[in-house]
Amino acid sequence: MSDKTELKNVIDNSLLHLYMNVANSGRFVTVPARNKIIKTFLTPKLKITKHRLVKSEVKKIVLAAKSKTGNLEGLLVKMSDTLGKGDQKDSTS
Repeated sequence: MSDKTELKNVIDNSLLHLYMNVANSGRFVTVPARNKIIKTFLTPKLKITKHRLVKSEVKKIVLAAKSKTGNLEGLLVKMSDTLGKGDQKDSTS
């Protein structure tokens, strides 16, 4: 599996985890709370050897969570869209 595919899987799984937690809460979840949910999901991924190809990218995402003005959900959605568009170009060639 390529590193782009692995990164796309990690990003998509973290977004799914976020959306499931928000749906289960039953109330409005603020951006800092969403950042915390994503950060707690991604932090253990740094220790898994399966994700060693994308460890540096995941570290950058986790570091962006420390910024009070950062919006990890928006960042992950943009990254997912970008990686998805790259996959479509690769499959058509």
